[in-house]
Amino acid sequence: MKPRLTREVVRGAPFKAKGRVFVPEARVTMLIVRKAMLGTHATRASGIQIARIRPTALIEQSADGEHRHRIEDPTGRALFRLAVAAAAVPLILNALAGWLGAQRK
Repeated sequence: MKPRLTREVVRGAPFKAKGRVFVPEARVTMLIVRKAMLGTHATRASGIQIARIRPTALIEQSADGEHRHRIEDPTGRALFRLAVAAAAVPLILNALAGWLGAQRK
Protein backbone atom coordinates (compact mmCIF):
# COMPACT_ATOMS: atom_id res chain seq x y z
CA MET A 1 0.00 0.00 0.00
CA LYS A 2 1.24 3.47 -0.82
CA PRO A 3 1.91 5.88 2.06
CA ARG A 4 -0.92 8.27 2.78
CA LEU A 5 -0.17 11.85 3.80
CA THR A 6 -2.96 13.96 5.29
CA ARG A 7 -2.98 17.57 6.46
CA GLU A 8 -5.77 19.04 8.52
CA VAL A 9 -6.35 22.21 10.52
CA VAL A 10 -8.12 21.51 13.81
CA ARG A 11 -9.43 23.73 16.59
CA GLY A 12 -9.25 22.89 20.24
CA ALA A 13 -11.70 23.51 23.05
CA PRO A 14 -12.32 27.18 23.86
CA PHE A 15 -10.98 28.53 27.14
CA LYS A 16 -11.42 31.79 29.04
CA ALA A 17 -8.64 34.07 30.26
CA LYS A 18 -9.41 37.41 31.98
CA GLY A 19 -12.91 37.48 30.55
CA ARG A 20 -11.79 36.78 26.97
CA VAL A 21 -12.49 33.58 25.04
CA PHE A 22 -9.67 31.94 23.07
CA VAL A 23 -9.64 28.91 20.77
CA PRO A 24 -6.32 27.21 19.91
CA GLU A 25 -5.74 26.15 16.31
CA ALA A 26 -3.17 23.64 15.03
CA ARG A 27 -2.13 21.94 11.79
CA VAL A 28 -2.00 18.15 12.03
CA THR A 29 0.13 16.35 9.44
CA MET A 30 -0.03 12.54 9.43
CA LEU A 31 1.85 9.93 7.43
CA ILE A 32 0.30 6.48 7.50
CA VAL A 33 1.85 3.32 6.01
CA ARG A 34 0.14 -0.05 6.37
CA LYS A 35 1.13 -3.46 5.04
CA ALA A 36 -0.47 -6.87 5.38
CA MET A 37 0.15 -10.30 3.90
CA LEU A 38 -2.20 -13.21 4.34
CA GLY A 39 -1.65 -16.82 3.45
CA THR A 40 -1.30 -20.24 4.96
CA HIS A 41 2.32 -19.78 6.06
CA ALA A 42 2.96 -16.07 5.61
CA THR A 43 0.80 -14.06 7.95
CA ARG A 44 2.37 -10.64 8.37
CA ALA A 45 1.23 -7.22 9.38
CA SER A 46 3.03 -3.96 9.96
CA GLY A 47 2.13 -0.34 10.23
CA ILE A 48 3.65 3.06 10.76
CA GLN A 49 1.91 6.24 11.75
CA ILE A 50 3.77 9.50 12.21
CA ALA A 51 1.98 12.64 13.36
CA ARG A 52 3.24 16.21 13.61
CA ILE A 53 1.11 18.78 15.39
CA ARG A 54 2.12 22.40 14.94
CA PRO A 55 0.23 25.26 16.61
CA THR A 56 -0.70 27.90 14.05
CA ALA A 57 -2.90 30.46 15.79
CA LEU A 58 -4.80 31.52 18.87
CA ILE A 59 -8.24 32.78 17.89
CA GLU A 60 -9.89 35.36 20.13
CA GLN A 61 -13.67 35.23 19.99
CA SER A 62 -15.69 38.34 20.88
CA ALA A 63 -18.99 39.99 20.04
CA ASP A 64 -17.25 41.74 17.12
CA GLY A 65 -16.18 38.41 15.61
CA GLU A 66 -12.94 36.45 15.62
CA HIS A 67 -9.46 37.93 15.80
CA ARG A 68 -6.60 35.65 14.77
CA HIS A 69 -3.23 35.84 16.59
CA ARG A 70 -0.62 33.97 14.51
CA ILE A 71 1.93 31.81 16.31
CA GLU A 72 5.37 32.24 14.79
CA ASP A 73 7.94 29.43 14.67
CA PRO A 74 11.39 31.07 14.50
CA THR A 75 13.14 27.87 15.59
CA GLY A 76 11.51 25.88 12.79
CA ARG A 77 12.50 28.52 10.23
CA ALA A 78 16.10 28.53 11.49
CA LEU A 79 16.30 24.73 11.38
CA PHE A 80 14.91 24.72 7.83
CA ARG A 81 17.54 27.24 6.74
CA LEU A 82 20.29 25.17 8.36
CA ALA A 83 19.05 22.03 6.57
CA VAL A 84 19.08 23.85 3.22
CA ALA A 85 22.61 25.12 3.89
CA ALA A 86 23.76 21.65 4.97
CA ALA A 87 22.52 20.24 1.67
CA ALA A 88 23.75 23.10 -0.54
CA VAL A 89 27.27 23.67 0.81
CA PRO A 90 28.67 20.20 -0.11
CA LEU A 91 27.17 20.48 -3.60
CA ILE A 92 28.72 23.92 -4.13
CA LEU A 93 32.11 22.77 -2.79
CA ASN A 94 32.03 19.68 -5.00
CA ALA A 95 31.25 21.80 -8.07
CA LEU A 96 34.01 24.25 -7.12
CA ALA A 97 36.54 21.43 -6.67
CA GLY A 98 35.59 20.01 -10.06
CA TRP A 99 35.95 23.41 -11.70
CA LEU A 100 39.35 24.02 -10.06
CA GLY A 101 40.50 20.53 -11.12
CA ALA A 102 39.49 21.25 -14.69
CA GLN A 103 41.38 24.57 -14.61
CA ARG A 104 44.65 22.85 -13.58
CA LYS A 105 44.65 20.46 -16.55
